[in-house]
Amino acid sequence: MVATVLPRPQWIIADVGASVIDAERMAHDHALEARLRTGRPGTARVRAALKRFPYLVYQEQVAQEGRCSFYLAPEDLSDGLIRAVGALGCSWSYASERYFDVLPPRADKGTALRLLAHARRWPRQANRDQGGVTGSAAARQVPGAVWQGRRRAPRCAAVRVAR
Repeated sequence: MVATVLPRPQWIIADVGASVIDAERMAHDHALEARLRTGRPGTARVRAALKRFPYLVYQEQVAQEGRCSFYLAPEDLSDGLIRAVGALGCSWSYASERYFDVLPPRADKGTALRLLAHARRWPRQANRDQGGVTGSAAARQVPGAVWQGRRRAPRCAAVRVAR
């Protein structure tokens, strides 16, 4: 087996696209996160509204920024649950047949990357697309992004700008 060494990321897009972190300073970009999290009803309201779905198990031990994360078996992903999330004005993500995330309506990795690229004024040709990340197909459509991701960590991706 040949090991592949990936470059250290400059930016981390986490929480299924609800968080953007400058990896060099390990600091959140609060202005971008505010845009991504607009419309988020808050953890207490989400949990209260979804309490009627007993098979949703809130991930107590997981740090959650801008999202609410639950464990959910594939057979329990129902139209009723999806409608309840929609009634909150939220979007959702389901990964690895286990992780159900309730997200702000505009939060996803692709949107986060587009906002980051625009805010940083990256020229389109300055980025490269490595592709193959678990999660957002929309994120991989951003020209030139270098994504690093693993199946075991579907909520996080890293971005490095080509110089």
